[in-house]
Amino acid sequence: MGQLVKNLLLLVVALVLIWVAIKFFVSIVALLFYVAALVLIGYVVLRLVKGSKT
Repeated sequence: MGQLVKNLLLLVVALVLIWVAIKFFVSIVALLFYVAALVLIGYVVLRLVKGSKT
C-alpha cells in the first residue's frame, strides 16, 4: 500500500511540473520542467511494471 501512495505522489508532482511548464512555456526553464515530469512519469510506470511482476 505504501508503494501505491508513493507512486501516486510522484504522479502528482509530475502533473504539477507540467502545469508550471505550461504557465511559463516560453522559457528554457519550462523545457526542464517538461523533461523532469516525463522522467518522473517514466519512473513511476517502471515501478508499477516491476511491482506487478512480483
